[in-house]
Amino acid sequence: MLLAEFRTAGDDDGRQRAFDRLKSQTLKSDARPEVEREVSAAIALIRRSGTTTRFLTQYDSQARRFQLIGGKCEEADRTADRTAVRETREELELPPETAVEVTSLDASLSFEDLSPTTAQWTSYRLQLFFVVCIDTVRPENSKQLRWLEFDRITMGAADEEMTRLGLYQVVERLPDTRFLR
Repeated sequence: MLLAEFRTAGDDDGRQRAFDRLKSQTLKSDARPEVEREVSAAIALIRRSGTTTRFLTQYDSQARRFQLIGGKCEEADRTADRTAVRETREELELPPETAVEVTSLDASLSFEDLSPTTAQWTSYRLQLFFVVCIDTVRPENSKQLRWLEFDRITMGAADEEMTRLGLYQVVERLPDTRFLR
């Protein structure tokens, strides 16, 4: 019933309410959910320089929320850093000749959660990278991109929008966030 409601919701709020109820129901169950799919992804943390640490996010139309830049590792990529470069170029619509420099954070996350795009219990393996020197990105010109302050992301459940965005779930799983500042 809730899964059907999630899949047929006509607006972002209705979909989010159905997702929240579905996740709550899943977590309340005594039985551990069976993993329905596995995802390996690279997350590109694009940081804006200045006095306040900000990270670039992009609207994901399938999840119907803003998320960090990144995506699934494809066979052709061969390595997670190549995935980070490819995803950065694709999602920011950068020309192929644009230099995209990534630095591995030696930080990876593995966790299980309900997917906001498929509503399936998913096993995630994420590799984090900093993307260096992307000064040409101007999210002010796009409804799909926006900068979010690090402090706001880490507020988590204290900020309803951040809870809905799902960003703090990635950040809260990091053993140490000092390197992000």
